[in-house]
Amino acid sequence: MLMKTQLLAIDLDGTLLTRDKQIPTKAVEAIERARAAEVAVVLASGRIRPSMRKFSDQLDLSRGPMISGNGTHVSLEPTRDLLQEPLLPRGLEIISAYAVSNDIHLNIYTPTRLFFLKETPWGELYRERVETVVPEIYAGSLGEENCLKALIVDSPEKMTSHTQNLLAELAGLNIRATESEPEYLEFMSSTASKGSALVALAQALEVPIEATAAIGDYLNDLEMIQVAGISAAVSNAHPLVKDTANVVVSSNEEAGVAEFIDEFVLKLT
Repeated sequence: MLMKTQLLAIDLDGTLLTRDKQIPTKAVEAIERARAAEVAVVLASGRIRPSMRKFSDQLDLSRGPMISGNGTHVSLEPTRDLLQEPLLPRGLEIISAYAVSNDIHLNIYTPTRLFFLKETPWGELYRERVETVVPEIYAGSLGEENCLKALIVDSPEKMTSHTQNLLAELAGLNIRATESEPEYLEFMSSTASKGSALVALAQALEVPIEATAAIGDYLNDLEMIQVAGISAAVSNAHPLVKDTANVVVSSNEEAGVAEFIDEFVLKLT
């Protein structure tokens, strides 16, 4: 039997946000209803926290918990971390060398900063999609911050080859790969995922995992979909995510998040 929902995790790109990176009014209103019903709502994104700020501000969620960097970073408040799962420096060296030798666009993320290995046409596409954080050019140092993840941007048909090649080079370093868009291949600690982040956050908030809910659209959401008490995929989601989720709701363009909240989450409160 499903438990009353106490914690709801919502992915951003492809799930809550429309193609033009807006939050539908219906979704904003549904999130307000969920919070009024004492459901803790958290954003769970591949973005780093500063890149999520525009949307968390709109939803009045910026002062609370957030899952960022695909679960490599969980914060309880803006300056109060629950956990960080950094990518080993040796892993970053190998991935960077691979990107240089194969002339591939690479993003490197810390909890607060985004670096490009160099400027490329793929970088321009990424800038257009993200907008909310200004990339810096990586000069071999991240300052005092940890590298949370590295992201290759390339044609979807090349991702299988990149995954196989890099995981072979990274063997033994406890690094996993996931995809957050057809053009995005991400590498992070093997212990980090949105699923493990949701489990850790639920424990910190003293919420049984059975009382959690989650909604997403792509492969980087899969672990979160698997562990949540009740889960949904938007209709535009990757087929594997739709097959794994408990329910499939309307697309991101049709405010599927609002449908999930009203028809499922709030029915369990």
